[in-house]
Amino acid sequence: MRIKLKSYLLLIISLVLFLGCEDNKEDDSSGNACESIYVGTWAHSASGTYENPDCTGELILDEDFSSSSSLNLSDDCSGTSQDDFFCSDPSENPDMCGFSWSSNNSVITTSAFGGIFQVNYSVDEGSMSTSIVVTQMPDTSDEYTECQYNRYTKQ
Repeated sequence: MRIKLKSYLLLIISLVLFLGCEDNKEDDSSGNACESIYVGTWAHSASGTYENPDCTGELILDEDFSSSSSLNLSDDCSGTSQDDFFCSDPSENPDMCGFSWSSNNSVITTSAFGGIFQVNYSVDEGSMSTSIVVTQMPDTSDEYTECQYNRYTKQ
């Protein structure tokens, strides 16, 4: 009886230690941290296109740019997008306006629609920017590819 009790105690202690170590390992390797310095509202502050569709050449900023859209990053690694078109009230359309986010060094990654759509933003001195290659007017005779640039400034 004494040997069985000892074996069960060793099994339970080993299991507790194993599970405890597993939790720490997941936290260290997840890479899905969202650093608190990025939490807050980021207002859309500039938009434009690059001269070449591969995001090279001169950046041509839209001189008539005007936007009231923003990204709101929360400390629980969730976020919402707000604009005048699809997401005027993000709570009414959480699937379209909601996303998760993470940060690693000076890159913020947003992930929407269950991770299907991800965007990386480079962060530099209170602003974050991204360049995305987009096909405009697909499957038409007017189809073309361009590299779109967008910058957001922390409020």
